[in-house]
Amino acid sequence: MAERRRMRGGGGEYIPGQQLRDKTIEDRANQRRAERAKFARQQTVRRWRNLVRNFFLSVLAAILLLLIGSRMMVTGATVVTDDPELSSKLEVAANNYLGSSLFRNFKIGVDRASMAQELTQNNPEAGEVRVSLPLFSTEVKVEVTGRKSAALLITDPDNPVYVIDGEGVIFAEAGEGADLTALPVIRDSTGINPELGQSVTSPTVARFILIMNNRLPEFGYTPVEYEVGEALRQVNIKVKDKPYILKTSTEQGAGQQLAVLRFATNWLQQHKKAPQDYLDLRVDDRVYFR
Repeated sequence: MAERRRMRGGGGEYIPGQQLRDKTIEDRANQRRAERAKFARQQTVRRWRNLVRNFFLSVLAAILLLLIGSRMMVTGATVVTDDPELSSKLEVAANNYLGSSLFRNFKIGVDRASMAQELTQNNPEAGEVRVSLPLFSTEVKVEVTGRKSAALLITDPDNPVYVIDGEGVIFAEAGEGADLTALPVIRDSTGINPELGQSVTSPTVARFILIMNNRLPEFGYTPVEYEVGEALRQVNIKVKDKPYILKTSTEQGAGQQLAVLRFATNWLQQHKKAPQDYLDLRVDDRVYFR
C-alpha cells in the first residue's frame, strides 16, 4: 500500500493514521526518556551538592568541637594580687590543687568554692580568694585580696610574735628581731594557744584598737602596748613616758572615751594632778584615777 494516498473528492494528501500514532508514541517515549535523564542528572547534582555540603558541615562541626573542647580544658591557674610574693606562693598552691585530680583537668571538674576555701585555709595571709573560670581561657583565674598588717600579737614568751589583720586574724609570724614600734602591740592575757589563721580577737576589738592607735597621739599620748583582758572587753593601754595606763572598754565607743580623755587631761592639768597607776575612761559621767 502506498504511504500516501489521494483523498477522494480532493487533491489533498494525508498521512496514514498508524504511522501517525507510531510517531506520536515514539515522540512521547523520547520525551519521557529525556525527562528521566534530566531528572537523573538533577538527582546526581543534588546528591553531590548534599555530599559536599555535609562534608563542609562535618568539618566545621569538628573544628567547633575541637575549639569548644580545648576551651573546656584546664591548663593551669593564674593568680591576680598586688603582692608578688603571695602571688608566687598561691600560684604553686593553686596548680597543686588542680593537679591533685584528673577531673580538674576540665572546667566541669573544678569546684570554685572548694578551691577558694582550700587556698584560704592553707594560706592565712590570703584574706579573700575568688576563683573564676573564664570562658575563652584555659586557665583558672584566682583573685586574691591579701590581709593587711594591723597589729602585732604577743601571747607567751615561748611563742613567736604574730601579725594580725584588722579583723583580728593571725596570718603571719613577725620573725626574730621584729620592730615592735612599727605596729600596735597587743598583749593577750587570755591564755590562748595561737595558730596561723586563728581569730584571736573579734573584729570589734581589732577596730577599737586601731582607732585608739590612730587618735591617741592627737591627745598627747603615744600608745606602746594594748593588753586585752580575758573578757575581751577591757583593753589597758600603756602609753609612752607615762607611769599610768589608760583603762578602756570596747563596749563603749572609742570616740566617746577619747572625749572623756580630753576632759580628764584638761582637768588633771588644771588641778595639777598626776595619776601614777591608771586613768579609767570606761564610765561616762566620771573619771577614776589613781
